[in-house]
Order: sequence, then structure tokens, then C-alpha cells
Amino acid sequence: LPICNCLAATNEYRYELLDSPNGSTSYRLTVSVTDTLYEYYSSQDHNLYRYNFSKFVTPHALKPVADDLWSIYSNREDFANGVLMIVHQIPYVESDPQKYPVETIVENEGDCDLLSLIAASIMNAGGLDVVLLLLKDYDHMMAGVHLPEGPEDARTQVCFYEYEGKKYYVAEATGDRK
Repeated sequence: LPICNCLAATNEYRYELLDSPNGSTSYRLTVSVTDTLYEYYSSQDHNLYRYNFSKFVTPHALKPVADDLWSIYSNREDFANGVLMIVHQIPYVESDPQKYPVETIVENEGDCDLLSLIAASIMNAGGLDVVLLLLKDYDHMMAGVHLPEGPEDARTQVCFYEYEGKKYYVAEATGDRK
């Protein structure tokens, strides 16, 4: 009888995290993506209709990453900063067409919109209220995250976008690369 290997091949990616942006305790987070999950998202509709980037936000696919981050961080700001530490480690490469976050993680490269989609997906999976901020005139995208109070550990000037009575703080997914 032939032997069937029923386990899907897995791609693993390791990210270095700190307990806070200028923290002294470091962690290594391993993110695993099966070939089956990658193939599923690769086969989905990638067309962008009327700037509907939100269809590419896939929190359910990245819930395990959010759960792992919550085992490290104890508040929303540190959690959001942990997400940014992850996306800042993915090489910035101009990309077209749109991709789902799982694809970007496996391919280990992306531009501002792809990195913002990963950040928004993980933050949403972790229970944070997020929006996508598209700056059409600059051809740039960022995530916006609602926090109960303004960020205390920001490395740059704190900026926010107000939407439906809430402040969404800018979460720049490209780090210093854009």
C-alpha cells in the first residue's frame, strides 16, 4: 500500500520582538504558514474594486500570530507596537497586484499597502479597532489603530485620523523605508 503523507508542508518565518519599542527583553516569534493556506489565498480574487482594500484584511488567518503576541504584551499599545516590529522586518519591495497577508508573509516582501494589510489583519485579530489610511495624493497606505489613550512609546510625532468620533493613531507599517 502507498504511504500518504497527510501533513501539509509548512513555511516558517522568525521575527525578533522586544517587550516595548526601546525594551531590553527580546523574544523570537515563529510564524508558520502551510502551503495549503498559501495556495488558498493565492487562488482568491485579487482584483481591487473601488479601493476596497478591506477585502484583503484577513484577521482569521493571522489569529494565531495575534494570540502569540498577546502572550508577550499586556496592553493595546505594546501589542500594536509588536505588530509593527513584525512588519518592519519584512523587506520593502514595490509590489503589484494586491496580495493577501498570508501571501506577503510567505513571499517575505511587500510595499506600504501589503505591509499595512498584515498589520491591520493581526491588530484586528487581536481585538484592536483598525482602519486603513490611504493617502491617494502620496500613493501611500498606513494602518490606523484606535487606542483608549494616545501612544506613550511613539518614536515620532503622534498623528491620528478621526473617524466616527474615534481617534485612529497612525501605525506606519514601512518603518523608515518609505
